[in-house]
Amino acid sequence: MNDRAIVGAIDFFLRPLQTVGQLIQKVEVAVISLAAGLLVVATGWGVFSRYILDQPLPWPPEFGVYIYVWMSYIGAAVVLRRRKHISISFFVDAMPFVARTLVNIVVHLLGLFFFVIVIQYSWRIMGPQLTLEFGAALRWPKAYLTASLFLAACSMALSSVQIILEDFRSILRPPADPDALEPEAVVKGL
Repeated sequence: MNDRAIVGAIDFFLRPLQTVGQLIQKVEVAVISLAAGLLVVATGWGVFSRYILDQPLPWPPEFGVYIYVWMSYIGAAVVLRRRKHISISFFVDAMPFVARTLVNIVVHLLGLFFFVIVIQYSWRIMGPQLTLEFGAALRWPKAYLTASLFLAACSMALSSVQIILEDFRSILRPPADPDALEPEAVVKGL
């Protein structure tokens, strides 16, 4: 099988993944924005009721934890899709293009393995959490927290597959001068 056929097969899977990924990212950004607004309102209401009305409410801190967990996990998925997670890449950046890309593929394969495990176990524990574990003030099931982990891990697994395919394609069809490309993490002028 020649390179052209492999690239065609990768593109066959990559194009729908990219379209779905862009749609998922728009939903994730909307969820994060809504969650941030809700967090500000709930925290503000909690502060107002405690210090102005002198009637502290028990639910704003717990609600804030739920919202913050959702924002954190969904935000991690957005950052992964955008390839903006923090990394220490001093040695990898010094490698030639193909080696650097292969290291990136291995890292995302390991991440994909981890995400599959997280998906599997978070799915397993959500059922019992719906009936057995509840928050103290809101009485919401702890499964709502686990659901954010499950959804974020699904999104990150999809992103990892997309990144692996994109990187593998870039090895087969490298840019005009791949070694001239600098990763965004490299600080200019050093």
